Amino acid sequence: MNPLIEEDIKTYVDLADGIKELEARVKGWKSDKAKIEKRILENFSETGISSIKIDGSTVYLHRQLWAGTDRHEDEDDESEEPKIRAIAALRAAGCEDLIKENFNVMTLSAFVRELDQNKEELPAEFEGAIKVAEVYSARVRRS
Repeated sequence: MNPLIEEDIKTYVDLADGIKELEARVKGWKSDKAKIEKRILENFSETGISSIKIDGSTVYLHRQLWAGTDRHEDEDDESEEPKIRAIAALRAAGCEDLIKENFNVMTLSAFVRELDQNKEELPAEFEGAIKVAEVYSARVRRS
């Protein structure tokens, strides 16, 4: 094997291992941070405190609103009814500019990979509207 390629492969594996290790550490830190954040929020709520300065940093209470569909208890996660109700409410309130026809690229990609795996052709209707790209990447697997 070409010594330059061999060195590149060794470096690539080392980098992949390092990234995997750091991602595991970050995942642990995020988990710890979430647990501590819950305690901080409880403490702020109990004491009425909205911010604390410590060691040159300020930890503060941040409020943010998020809106979504209102799913009723008798509706399963796959039900389209909440979306239909939300669209009707948006239209009735004159908020048509918030309504967009859309599709999920991840789901479409999974559909295309399934067709490819089953050696099926793309629907003719995709021509000129849906782009499919083959993307190659190097990966590391312990052997």
